[in-house]
Amino acid sequence: MSKLNVNEIEATSTNSNVKVVGKGTGGACEIKGATNDGTLRLNCSAQSHGVKLKAPSDSAGQNYTMTLPDNQIAANKLLKVKSITGSGSSAVGQLEFADQPNVDLTTLNAANITTGTIPSARFPTNIDAENGSVLQLISNTILTTNSLYIAFSLDANSVYKVVGKDLRFTSDIETLYVSSLDNRGWSFLNHAANGSSGMTAQQSYNSVQMYMRHTVSNTYLGDQMNFTGEIGTVAGHVYFKSHGFASNQLYSFTKLHGFSRSGNGLTTIKFQPNTGNFATGTQMLLYKYKT
Repeated sequence: MSKLNVNEIEATSTNSNVKVVGKGTGGACEIKGATNDGTLRLNCSAQSHGVKLKAPSDSAGQNYTMTLPDNQIAANKLLKVKSITGSGSSAVGQLEFADQPNVDLTTLNAANITTGTIPSARFPTNIDAENGSVLQLISNTILTTNSLYIAFSLDANSVYKVVGKDLRFTSDIETLYVSSLDNRGWSFLNHAANGSSGMTAQQSYNSVQMYMRHTVSNTYLGDQMNFTGEIGTVAGHVYFKSHGFASNQLYSFTKLHGFSRSGNGLTTIKFQPNTGNFATGTQMLLYKYKT
């Protein structure tokens, strides 16, 4: 076998092709590898840039053939292996221009979602306890400055869950007021309290009160207060119930129930310490039941 050793081959006439002809049905234009894998480079007209097609490494052990698509090229199509002749590393694959396949949404498994977030637009609007999440996060309030109160706007005919995750205060308090901003009357239903300080739950004209003693100077168990509550906003059946705990009082636990038979549904609820303000870092979350 003879060898031609030149740097460049050029056609003899203008606008003519350089033709390389293989011999026999298995002949090919072979680009050999040296210290690197065989690479075909296609240059720009200025010979200053080029893109490459490169063979897999020797360790991959591949000898497959890809036949370019036999159908018409079109925008927004994908390259797809249409058919296979043979098998394994020496198989011949026929490519085609194809549409993007439809995703089978019935096979999705939420357990496989481990990072990132799901956009709210992708979250179903009609979801119930049997088919998905029961709670929708409405607000995650974290105070960056001191505040006299924290208030939430509520929808009619709904039920909410509120979590006082980390309540901090600027001064000593004994009571956390829970009220409607329009001073609609509350009626106290009942209460129960456990503790060594005679703690009670109380009623005023427009609020129910969680008696949960908090002392800023007592740092033995920290100075946070926590509670969970549920709010019903249906006209004639407005209610609020809660369980709470002040972490710097050994027995400071109370539970509270309040309701109103007003013909107006609840639209806003407000939480406010009886003295001072909520301090920076206070966190309160509001969820809405989706059923």
